[in-house]
Amino acid sequence: MTPLTSEMEQQELPPSKLLPNVLAGLAVGLVSLTYDVSFAALIFSGSLSAYFPQGLGSALISSVIVGAIVALRSSFPFAIAGPDSNSAAILALMVSAIAKEIQLSGQLDRLFPTIWMAISLSSLLAGLFLYAAGRLSLGRWARFIPYPVMSGFLAGTGWLITRSSFKVMVGLPLEWSELPRLIEIPNSIRWLPGVLFAGLLIGITKFSDHALVLPATLLGAIVFFNVFWHLLNVFVSLSPQGWFLEPFSSGQILHSWSVDSLTRIDWQVLIDQSGTLVALIVVVVTTILLNTTGVELSSEQDSTLNGELCTNGIANLAVAPCGGMVGYLSFNRTLLHRSAGANSRISGLISAAFCGTVLVFGFNMLTYIPRPILGGVLLMIGIKLLLEWVVHAWFKFPYLDYALILIILVSIAIWGFISGVAIGVMIACALFIFRYSQHHVIRHQFSGTTYPSRVCRSSPEQGLLRHQGDHIQILRLQGYVFFGTANMLLEQVSQRLQDSALPLIQFLVLDFRLVSGLDSSAVLSFIKMRQLLQKHSAQLVLTHLNTKILQQLQRGNCIVAQDIVVQTFADLDRGIEWCENQILEARSMRRRRSLPLALHLNEFFVNADHVAHFMHYLQKTQIPAEHLLFRQGESSDTLYFIESGQVTVVLTLSNGKTRRLRTFGAGMILGENSFFLDTPHKTSAIADQSSTLYTLSKTNLQIMRQDQPHVTAAFQDFIIRLLADRLLYTYAEIEELF
Repeated sequence: MTPLTSEMEQQELPPSKLLPNVLAGLAVGLVSLTYDVSFAALIFSGSLSAYFPQGLGSALISSVIVGAIVALRSSFPFAIAGPDSNSAAILALMVSAIAKEIQLSGQLDRLFPTIWMAISLSSLLAGLFLYAAGRLSLGRWARFIPYPVMSGFLAGTGWLITRSSFKVMVGLPLEWSELPRLIEIPNSIRWLPGVLFAGLLIGITKFSDHALVLPATLLGAIVFFNVFWHLLNVFVSLSPQGWFLEPFSSGQILHSWSVDSLTRIDWQVLIDQSGTLVALIVVVVTTILLNTTGVELSSEQDSTLNGELCTNGIANLAVAPCGGMVGYLSFNRTLLHRSAGANSRISGLISAAFCGTVLVFGFNMLTYIPRPILGGVLLMIGIKLLLEWVVHAWFKFPYLDYALILIILVSIAIWGFISGVAIGVMIACALFIFRYSQHHVIRHQFSGTTYPSRVCRSSPEQGLLRHQGDHIQILRLQGYVFFGTANMLLEQVSQRLQDSALPLIQFLVLDFRLVSGLDSSAVLSFIKMRQLLQKHSAQLVLTHLNTKILQQLQRGNCIVAQDIVVQTFADLDRGIEWCENQILEARSMRRRRSLPLALHLNEFFVNADHVAHFMHYLQKTQIPAEHLLFRQGESSDTLYFIESGQVTVVLTLSNGKTRRLRTFGAGMILGENSFFLDTPHKTSAIADQSSTLYTLSKTNLQIMRQDQPHVTAAFQDFIIRLLADRLLYTYAEIEELF
């Protein structure tokens, strides 16, 4: 027993619940039948009207096979599928182009086999692509299609359907060149009822959302038109030609392949339509995803997008050998089906069976369907699309996006579907480049004064760096850097270097931690920046470069071996530290590291005598490089003073990696938070090099409080100033972020 069979058995309905599903299936089946006839008339109109029966058979076959498979396999138990307006509009364009090319060649015997193969091939290729996209979980990539481009396509589809609806009613498309003929009385009396009926449908469906309104209106309009027609015939003899569908036989509607028809296919003409086939596939995939998302939101039921792609792919693969049109999940008919009371897959199967019954046994009744009704249905669909994506879009889209929708619509109307969408995509790309170039590539901008490294330095060093820190300019970059944003960055750097009112830049630090990628053309801007900085005797410091960006800059000769202009560091903190060291070394400040601790402490104690007394309570120790001073989580009972060397405090992250928080040099103190708060160490401390330290234990601190209260008070003042100073730097960093 398959899962599907098991599910169907579990959904066996009692008579009280079966009846609503049967009625819902029949009602939506009637709507699907009307749509199928309308789409067939849309595709096979004008000079192709002789093939309308075969086109109707293709649409009904799709409603039966695609409708049944989607009803059985969809995530939605009330799903309805079949031919849809978007794909029908593109098929109409493709069929029209094929007919025009073959008619010009004079080989009319090739016309219908080529058209039939085009319809089958479109279903086959769409099915293959849908199934592969679903299996490979590629559904999300369709969401990268710009929304204004998709909206412009839908608006263009609305115009094409509106234009062709008149062709269904009177054999003439809605075009400026045909306008004089359209307003002639014999023609206008044929399309006027269709226009009125389209207005009626739009008004009724807008003010009433009852599920039976649309099928009842369609059925009532067909009955009313036939009654009125027969009553009129009592007084005036009228010909049904042009008003109703022409009679046809079952042999016409159920077309089958033959060896002879296969030999008459013009494959070169089909190859010429490959662009339209690709566009059809893209539109089908996108429409399925949009419809699925829309049904999810409206029904509050979850589905799997890739699962729906697979289901619709299987359905189209099944319908292709039968000559059926491309079909897929319908948004409007699915919601109509649900609101009619459908809650079982049986209802979807009944809808498909209804179309199948008409296909096999009820084709003669189709001659009672008036052409103004079919044209009115198409006109309603077209006007609704235009209202949604032209009128209502004005209130939903920014001006530039709305202008793009109009450009695509006008381009489709003038040059055709493929050209219109291609123009839209190119403009969308240009708009994206323009908008992204306006996006600030600089996330934050600091100076060395407000954003120092995490190296804790002596008071003289700190004083010098505060005074000279503005010579270090730090830019934290973000996003994808391409030629537009890179050129804007270059212009900003150039303006800053030429501004004599601001401190001279000696070091420009660019942090790439938030940069996702680098355009190859953007490398040229960084080369120019290197040359510009070299001309101003400044150095470029690049930090947090990933491997790919580093290789791009190296290949572009922005970074060269033994470079004296460009320096690279693993992170921003190391890069700033290097810049600070360059400033200190230029002024011979770093040699103070060899001074005794007592001389360092003189900078913090007001009374020099207090230093000598304070030193009696400290114990001297020597540690080698890589020595672990204390570990994260360990208890603390010692305060550390560095006489010489360097110690780094690191934080161990949950993933096992470590992050440098502070680096302490000669004259610095560490471990004060855990020492005074009596809490475990929040970090670990490791000696970067052989270091000499002095330690103060809690026991000695207590003894000092008893024996030397004045020294203890002076020491506490020193700790307060130290913490206040560090807090001041933190506030400065926060201010720079805003």
